[in-house]
Amino acid sequence: FWRNRKCLYVGKGSSWKRLCSYVKSAYLLQATCVEVFCVTTQSQLGKTECLTTHLFSPRDNKMKASRTKCNAA
Repeated sequence: FWRNRKCLYVGKGSSWKRLCSYVKSAYLLQATCVEVFCVTTQSQLGKTECLTTHLFSPRDNKMKASRTKCNAA
């Protein structure tokens, strides 16, 4: 979920139907854009969520992106 150029939230779901649960969500009310990525396998789902969390630094994610040995300082 995006509000102008700021990422509000990154989430994942096993199907597009997961978006229906956000109908009354504050994210949907605040967002100016919803960007959806499609992955080809279930194993890529968690990896994609982690990568997008690192890239976009969402404002409201409760889960933090995992750290690697390189940046665990």
